[in-house]
Amino acid sequence: MFLGLSATAASAAVVSSASPARTAGKAAADPAGSAATSANGPAVYDPASGTLDAFAVGYNGALYERSQSKAGAWSAWTDLGGGFFGQPSAAYDPATGSLVVFAVSNNNSALYERSWSQAGGWSAWTDLGGQIYGSRGGFFSGPAVIFDPASASLEVFGVGHNDALWGLTWSKPGYFSAWKDLGGSLNGDPAVTYDPVSGNLEVYCILGNQALYERSWNPAHGWSAWTDLGFALAGTPAVVYDPASGDVEVFDRAARNQNLVERYWSPVTGWSRWIDLGFAIQIVPAVVYDPVSGDVEVYGVARTNALVERYQSPAGGWSKWIDLGFRISPNLAVVYEPVSGDVEVYAQAGSTLVERYRSPVSGWSKWIDLGGDFAYL
Repeated sequence: MFLGLSATAASAAVVSSASPARTAGKAAADPAGSAATSANGPAVYDPASGTLDAFAVGYNGALYERSQSKAGAWSAWTDLGGGFFGQPSAAYDPATGSLVVFAVSNNNSALYERSWSQAGGWSAWTDLGGQIYGSRGGFFSGPAVIFDPASASLEVFGVGHNDALWGLTWSKPGYFSAWKDLGGSLNGDPAVTYDPVSGNLEVYCILGNQALYERSWNPAHGWSAWTDLGFALAGTPAVVYDPASGDVEVFDRAARNQNLVERYWSPVTGWSRWIDLGFAIQIVPAVVYDPVSGDVEVYGVARTNALVERYQSPAGGWSKWIDLGFRISPNLAVVYEPVSGDVEVYAQAGSTLVERYRSPVSGWSKWIDLGGDFAYL
């Protein structure tokens, strides 16, 4: 049985159309939407160049990239080569000013990395070794990558050949640590966030008993033991730090009915109970913090293959579910773009990449076809 917060939190109503523009709320401490507070997927904002970059793996195994300039214009797709499978992951590293992308080889499951800087352009591919596999849930949502400001390093996590959590550290250009087996028996790909209140780097995983587990790293105490956060879940969690409340919020699907559920950690009260947010979604939710409105926004793909959203406002609590339409695949990417203040959602429609964004001024755009021929967003 779920123990929810209120009737508002438990509502599963879906409105028939997208919401209008939302008003500005409490701004984040970091208005640039830094990767320091949330892990990145295949779309990332690069503050060094002022571009938003999207990555996808083609049916030929090559990694492709397309970028959006400050003015809003999209480049052509760039073939970055390689032979990969699964969803790529990208992050901006403020310590080096580099945009770094990671992808898993379709030959030997080793992790590869390529970085871009304004001074040097694209580097060659670097083989980081290891054997990174997708979760037993089927869809491979890619390695979890985040910048840790406490150590000024990029941290990479994935599911190893033995189903355990494996981690790798990138502390400067050209230097990677050895892979470290962090244990566990994962039943979904990991999610990671940095909590500036505690200074912890926090990794969340679904282990073999379907419960949510957390393991954290802090410069003072190193790695904690695994903490069992309970409940029967399905797939890969999504996690975000909310600077408006100071909470760390974790989302996933309930195993019994596929509804979106949440548990959050408050620096004042500790862990909440599990909250049923209603509505069945597919595979993996996507979550982002919007510093313009102060909202935490969660996106998923409904059983009808439509994009749906629910957001939590500091003033008004949880919204109703919003149906954003279109028939898309269940793998998503969402990113905040600080130049325009837009929240941008990327998905696959067939084999092409599509996008819809919400402007704080004009609300939701129409769906935009970005083309391409992709196997994995």
